[in-house]
Amino acid sequence: DLYERRFFSWIADTFNRPITGEAGGTVLVKERAFNRATGEHEMTGRDLRCINLGSYNYLGFGGCDEICTPAVLRSVDEHGTSTGAPRAECGTRDVHLELERADGADAPPLCAEARSLPAHKKAPELGMKLKWYSSSLLLDQTDAALIADGEEVTLMDWGNAIVTQITRDTAAGSVTRLRARLHLAGDVKATKKKLTWLCADGPQMPMPNVRVELVDIDHLICKDSLEEDDALSADAPFLNKCTKETHAALAEPGVRTLQRGETLQVERRGYYIVDRPYTRPADPMRLIFVPDGKNMYGYRKPQL
Repeated sequence: DLYERRFFSWIADTFNRPITGEAGGTVLVKERAFNRATGEHEMTGRDLRCINLGSYNYLGFGGCDEICTPAVLRSVDEHGTSTGAPRAECGTRDVHLELERADGADAPPLCAEARSLPAHKKAPELGMKLKWYSSSLLLDQTDAALIADGEEVTLMDWGNAIVTQITRDTAAGSVTRLRARLHLAGDVKATKKKLTWLCADGPQMPMPNVRVELVDIDHLICKDSLEEDDALSADAPFLNKCTKETHAALAEPGVRTLQRGETLQVERRGYYIVDRPYTRPADPMRLIFVPDGKNMYGYRKPQL
């Protein structure tokens, strides 16, 4: 009774304070007043805006944010609030149904696994390489934008997969997520889209992908042959206005062993020579395009 009357009743208002609104950097606290007659704290009807020092919101993600809040809501909607709780507690999620539908032979590995493949399909003398496989893959945005819901596609060096869900960012006009289930019994000749891919970085990936810079050097003159009356000037229509482009990309982990001067083929782009080899994750490799004389990638011939 002594502790209750002389100690706790005087400091009780600092505990269990009711709040209203989100607990961000500041928080609205319901004001209370101590009633000596009853020994209880009673609401006054006023709200006090206070600096929030009573939570673990040290990153500032506790309030409503135009970037983080929508992302959290999407994540909770797709994955639930727990990855270890039973269905009776957190409900049935899409991944539960996907796992139940998956054929054991077609189920992707839960953790990344490496498989030995030829370094080049048409040059067995180059030896073998390791390619990583997992349930989470990276696709080129250009390829992802052309895929239709329910379409069967071919994942190169793996097999067919049927797309079951497409999530798009309508404001940016891009695809943010694809869900698919493997269909390895499918006919690769029957699909229209043959997709190159990378195993996504993450805890399941023991060796991360390598950041690279793809440097494309184009022709100085974009006309097959010059005429006598073609005057050379800075604004001449036959001069290429953009002769160099640099694109950020990711490459599979095996490229980190390549040395300066070695040549490799980047699928669906062409051949590149290593100008700056891999040294550390913070510094991307630099690969320079090797022209092959076929006016393929990088040659943008304008209408003269």
